Amino acid sequence: MPARPSHIPTYFERLGLEATIKSRPIPGEVGPRTVIKMLAKGWIELVGPNRKYRITEAGFDAMKRKIPSKG
Repeated sequence: MPARPSHIPTYFERLGLEATIKSRPIPGEVGPRTVIKMLAKGWIELVGPNRKYRITEAGFDAMKRKIPSKG
């Protein structure tokens, strides 16, 4: 199976993005490498004195992309 294009969020990236939409902490099952990748893609950013993650417009756009079907 071919690799998923990098502009389509993986399951764990979607978990992290959904958490930031709801202003919740990123779940523990979303590893630090995944968070670093989301920061690099511009999907999330650190804001405020508490350095919390917030979803960006690019992150909202990524969440709108459909997951490709297997087959």
